[in-house]
Amino acid sequence: MQIYGAVILHPLVLMFCCLSDDVECNWTEKHRQLAAWAFGRWKFYQYASLRVGLHYFLLFIAMVTVVVVVTVKKLLRAVTA
Repeated sequence: MQIYGAVILHPLVLMFCCLSDDVECNWTEKHRQLAAWAFGRWKFYQYASLRVGLHYFLLFIAMVTVVVVVTVKKLLRAVTA
């Protein structure tokens, strides 16, 4: 597999083709460095994206907890009154 012009392939595909013994790989050192860089950026993005997703999930859980506490307090006031 080769890189043709400005075609951008998924970083995992690039690394697989570069490291696999079954695939003929006639990349230059520049192509290998580019694939390693792209894989590093992709891996960083995956963890950063996961971290942001977890952050928003925790905010959602906190908001739901507040709503539940307020609702329970209102119900308790209505029952005891």
